[in-house]
Amino acid sequence: MTIINIKSSQIVAKNSNRHNDFLDDYIDDYMDDHAYNYLDDYIDDYMDDHAYNYLDDYIDDYMDDHAYNYLDDYIDDYMDDHAYNYLDDYIDDYMDDHAYNYLDDYIDDYMDDHAYNYLDDYIDDYMDDHAYNYLDDYIDDYMDDHAYNYLDDYIVDDTDDYINDFIPT
Repeated sequence: MTIINIKSSQIVAKNSNRHNDFLDDYIDDYMDDHAYNYLDDYIDDYMDDHAYNYLDDYIDDYMDDHAYNYLDDYIDDYMDDHAYNYLDDYIDDYMDDHAYNYLDDYIDDYMDDHAYNYLDDYIDDYMDDHAYNYLDDYIDDYMDDHAYNYLDDYIVDDTDDYINDFIPT
C-alpha cells in the first residue's frame, strides 16, 4: 500500500505541478484565442480594430477622413474647393472671370470694346470718322469746302471781290 500511496502522491504532485506549469499557458492560450496576449496587446488590438493606435493616430485618421490633416490643410482644402487659394488668387480669379485682371486691364478692355484705347485714340477716331483729325484739319477742311483755305485767303478773296465791285478797272 505504501507503494500505491507513493504513486498516488506522485500522481497528485505531478498533477498539481502540471496544473501550476500550465496555468500560465492556459492564460496565454485564452488570450491568444481572443486575439490578444496582454493588456498592452489588448489595447493595441482594440486600437487597430478601430483604425487607429494612439490618440495622435486617432486625430490623424479623423483629419484624413475629413479631407484635411491640420488647420492649415483645412484652409488650403477649403480654398481649393472654392477655386482659389488665397485672397490674391481670389482677386485674380474674380478678375479673370470678368475678362480683366487689374484696373489697368479693365480700362484697356473697356477701351478696346469701344474701338479706342485712351482719350487720345478716342479723339483720333472721332476726328477720323468726321473726315478730319485735329482742329487744324477741321479748319482746313472747312476752308476747303468754302473754296478758301485760311483767313488770309478769305480776306484776299473778299478784298478782290470788293475791289472788283466798287473800283472800276
